[in-house]
Amino acid sequence: MKSKSPELDTYPNKYFTSILLILFFSFTLITSTEDFEGTFTITIPGDRLLKSMKLGVELSPSQPSLIIQNQLSTDADSMVQVGNIAKVTLTRHGKSKLRYKASEDNVLQAIFYLYDNAERLERFIIRPRFYSKNNEFHSKGMTDKVFNLEFIEVDRVGQNKGNLLKKIESVAFDIGSENSFQLDLKPAKGKKLAVRLFAQDVGPHFLHFPTKKNGEYPFDLIDQKGRLVRRAYSAPISFNYVLRSSPNHKPLRDSKFNQLTDEVNNYVRSHVNYGKNTLIEVPIRLEMNLKDVTKTPKIKTLVGPFNR
Repeated sequence: MKSKSPELDTYPNKYFTSILLILFFSFTLITSTEDFEGTFTITIPGDRLLKSMKLGVELSPSQPSLIIQNQLSTDADSMVQVGNIAKVTLTRHGKSKLRYKASEDNVLQAIFYLYDNAERLERFIIRPRFYSKNNEFHSKGMTDKVFNLEFIEVDRVGQNKGNLLKKIESVAFDIGSENSFQLDLKPAKGKKLAVRLFAQDVGPHFLHFPTKKNGEYPFDLIDQKGRLVRRAYSAPISFNYVLRSSPNHKPLRDSKFNQLTDEVNNYVRSHVNYGKNTLIEVPIRLEMNLKDVTKTPKIKTLVGPFNR
């Protein structure tokens, strides 16, 4: 009996409305602490071949998938400053003498973006590399409680004004470490999330972040009036969030699955029950490389000056 789907026939016993994946798991640890492998079995009708394969984790509505968007680049080639930066003006007297003329605060704020459609933002993590205060420079320890974070709902990436969802004031950052902020923010459907980082008006206080001149995940440096000063890439930040639409519904287009489809078909063709109205179990070997979740990516230390 033919099914309504053009890709696969449905048997009278109704066991197969699609390929049944992951029926049996028999994972076995091997000697390496970083590798883990095992096998699982799929079943294919004996008188059919695969046209395509999709592989994903089946999630129930009560178990959403938590996604991590890590924007950090491990090969940073620039450094940006965020906060109130003292701008000193010098004047020349005579042939070679430079004298102090004036100083003013140059305010630079950072606007970071979550590049996905989030249903809920659970956590924001940021890692400043250095901290400057007046004439002091710090590579470790805590900053003063002079920084603010604003979480804004915007219409699109690139905007820096919108609906304020949450504000965290008088933040002290741990320099060189991950600073994690637990959140429960739910932007409206179709909206994006932006994070605004700035220093309070208490004199020269600013943070240093390793970044890229070009690449992925652009973010903006703006002045106090919201005007764009500079665009940089790959800040040392990450977002933990739940996708608005489940990722297991997205088709996988990796060529490795095309190769796996061919290998499954070759196995079915070679089986003694090929062409019969029966089920053929196809063993799939799964090899995985594991990483230590307690280790953080290494950040290349950069000390100025840097080209803009």
